[in-house]
Amino acid sequence: MTGTGVPKDERKGLKWIHKATFQGYQPAIDYCKEHGYKWY
Repeated sequence: MTGTGVPKDERKGLKWIHKATFQGYQPAIDYCKEHGYKWY
């Protein structure tokens, strides 16, 4: 994915998503919902 700030590296991406969703970052939450990740 491009333009969302999600890193290409999956492991770094998941850490970034977890950190971002912990802070309530909506695009990261949407990304998780779209890809079936648990974000809570």
